[in-house]
Amino acid sequence: MIYLLWSVLNLAALIWFLFICFGVLKLIRQDMGLGAVVIFVIGSLSLISNSVKNRKPDLPFGRVVKNEKVETFQIKSGLLYHIDLMYILPDTMGKEIKSTTVKYGVVIGHEWKPAFSQVNFKKGHLHYYAVGMHEWKFMGLTLYTEDVELKGVK
Repeated sequence: MIYLLWSVLNLAALIWFLFICFGVLKLIRQDMGLGAVVIFVIGSLSLISNSVKNRKPDLPFGRVVKNEKVETFQIKSGLLYHIDLMYILPDTMGKEIKSTTVKYGVVIGHEWKPAFSQVNFKKGHLHYYAVGMHEWKFMGLTLYTEDVELKGVK
């Protein structure tokens, strides 16, 4: 429930910020004219574009080889999000099983940073252990960081 309230608070702050921006644009237009508004918008967009990474995320375990298989399953579920464990089944049994965790769902005000994950097969069952950091953010600023440890058998 706290997760939901935090997400709603972040969304409300974002909407309020947008209203403030439109008010500022209106004041700039009244006092300095349309040219100043255009320069202000272009400058603001350039600052935002430099702070946002616009690239395709890399697989944390590298490239997938032809005979390897990528599998995922859910290891933690919340009201509006879930954390999946993604791992590569190697083409031969002697190789290391590479894995990572990924968070899906409503993530506004939250960031998941995987730190470590390990997958082993024992007696026909998959045993997993994963560690990550859940960052609680307000308007992009990290206010609290929580270490999360997930382990179990599938």
